Amino acid sequence: MTSRVQEYSDFADLRRVAIEYAQRASGEIWTDFNLHDPGVTLLEQSCFALSELAYQTAHADRDLLTDAQGRFNFQDLALFPPRKVLATDPVTMADLAAWLSDCPKVARVLVNPAGGDSPGLFDLVVVPASDDIAREELIDIVARAFDKVRPLCCDRNELGVARRREVRLAGQVEMMPDVLPEVAAAQLYYAVSNILRGVPPHPDDRGATRKGVYDAPETLLHKRSEDGFGRRDLDDHLGDLQALPAVRDIGLLKFEMTGPPPEGEGPFYYSLQLPRTVEEVGLVLTLSGARVALDTTRLYEEFVRVSAERMGHSAHHIDAADWQVMRPGRRRDFTHRDVDSLLPMIYRAALQREANSTAGLAVYRQAIDGHLASIARDLADLPHFFAADAGLPAHDPQAWRQKLALLDYLIALQGEDMPATRHTGLHLYLGTRARHRFELEWRLRYLYALPRLNAARATGPNRRTPGGFMGRLCLLADLTPGDGSGEPTILSQYGLRIDEPVDPGAQAEDAAEHRMSEPPLFLRSPVDMLGSEDDAQPLSPQELRDLCPWIADGRLSAARFLRLARADCLHVVPIADRWAVLFEDVQDGPPLRLAEFDDLPAARNVLSRLRATWRMLHSASDTAVLVEDILLRDQQGYRPHCACLVLNGWTARGALPAFRHYVEDLIQQHAPAHLLIRPLWLSHTQSVQFTAHCSDAADRHVGAGAALRGFLDAAGCGP
Repeated sequence: MTSRVQEYSDFADLRRVAIEYAQRASGEIWTDFNLHDPGVTLLEQSCFALSELAYQTAHADRDLLTDAQGRFNFQDLALFPPRKVLATDPVTMADLAAWLSDCPKVARVLVNPAGGDSPGLFDLVVVPASDDIAREELIDIVARAFDKVRPLCCDRNELGVARRREVRLAGQVEMMPDVLPEVAAAQLYYAVSNILRGVPPHPDDRGATRKGVYDAPETLLHKRSEDGFGRRDLDDHLGDLQALPAVRDIGLLKFEMTGPPPEGEGPFYYSLQLPRTVEEVGLVLTLSGARVALDTTRLYEEFVRVSAERMGHSAHHIDAADWQVMRPGRRRDFTHRDVDSLLPMIYRAALQREANSTAGLAVYRQAIDGHLASIARDLADLPHFFAADAGLPAHDPQAWRQKLALLDYLIALQGEDMPATRHTGLHLYLGTRARHRFELEWRLRYLYALPRLNAARATGPNRRTPGGFMGRLCLLADLTPGDGSGEPTILSQYGLRIDEPVDPGAQAEDAAEHRMSEPPLFLRSPVDMLGSEDDAQPLSPQELRDLCPWIADGRLSAARFLRLARADCLHVVPIADRWAVLFEDVQDGPPLRLAEFDDLPAARNVLSRLRATWRMLHSASDTAVLVEDILLRDQQGYRPHCACLVLNGWTARGALPAFRHYVEDLIQQHAPAHLLIRPLWLSHTQSVQFTAHCSDAADRHVGAGAALRGFLDAAGCGP
């Protein structure tokens, strides 16, 4: 197009020109151009859309993206909130500073390495949003925010609050001839004060907040050159300052200190002071080379006006009813109608009259109907099949395999995969039906957790979440993440204590009265093979003690605890005219008689609940605790980038060499490459000692960190 495009102001102009175009293009074919004409209706819709588009594009971009309160509706705009812009939690120091700078009552946070002798430690300097905020409150806010996203094997070293020091702006500025000198000075003071406060932010700046980029994107400046509060150089910002509407040229700008420095040691930040008297004015404004006098009272008023104007430009000017986007779609229902109902009425009537003479056609139509019905049925089942919250088809082998393949495919689309094994250790506590349910639920939990795990890939455990690495490992290995804080375990709730008795025969004597005189003939029941205990409810502590009186004192050997987890050691057998629940305590010795019942269903019910109880005790005891050496630092130092993963080796799964190998492979696959994480399998006695050391360390006892490190080194997790 070489000719200039004519501009049309409103809907009427667009409609008039469009009808003229249609008349010339259609010639004699289009004979009616009134309101009832379908062509005119289409033209009016196009004109309305164009005029509406022109109306909206005439506003600022922010007005089109925000609601009536000036806030972004991220969901309607298919955008991510500020904290979700990056796919991960903070990884670099810039990310960490951006996260911390988003804290309430905080203007900016500087993050710097603690030094070459302290790898993995960071020093934090906080700039308060106002001077009336208590120092202790700021430290607590930033400390909790840091601990929430603490990088794995890293920690904070020193956390300080910077103090305010006022400075005065000095230099020479040539102003535009058509503005008041106070307006030019106010624009310059406002821009420089933003630079000192770290506003407007930039994503690469250590003091930047991602939320600020959304709140005021029109005020972005270049990256600041200083690494801290020590340098006060405006050279990097001269281009932005010269772009101010009231400024023609800028000479040398500098800061002058006002008053003595703050008392005491520590960092401080600079705050620009507006001149209140003529003597305090250090800025020289010139117009055509001649100096212009400044009224300080008028300057302050213009500074307030510029600040209010900037806030007003960031507000929203379109009512919510003026535009609505992203209406939700409609769900489609797949139904089937027979072929005859789809034909015109005249053909359906003819088919009914000729039904006898066209029997072959009727059979053909029935076959087509059956085929279409099967297709519609499969399509109607798709929403249920693809729904994650629908019942998992563990009872239907074909549906189970399809669902399994679908979940594997969805996980693969995320760039992940499940471990290439159906490991026996994962299924050790499960029966046949529960095992099939676990295969699906395991994948579904992993698929749901992937966004959170990937976002927190580099973060370490805290009191609320296990962190990315531990969350992924515990999910894939079916372990329970712990913190070693010494909280009551499931065994203590049942009044059990696992140890080796002083007298090896003590427990045998305690159970002698319950042993049978001769081993019975065990009948393997198909009901036991089906795993009826999968849905059984565990026994209460008192019920378990009544059923197993030989644990009345709460003492249980590690060997017997392991044996109780085996389903083939607990049986229901007929004795005379009753049914007994037996436990094979040793390999070839007589079994223990736990209970007798008059009918078989009652005996099998108790057997199922007994098996479920011991499996639950084992499963709940399969915990994993990550001990980072940097958190145990003391006067003797620490090992940077090292951690010990403490696991229980006294449970049924923890005692399996194959399961240990499986967990250790997962550690190597998913641990960050720059970290050394050593697995450590403890006996029950060592687990009790470990819990005691962790409790002391959590209570910050003197020397508790060194004692815990010494215990781990002695147990086999040392260098």
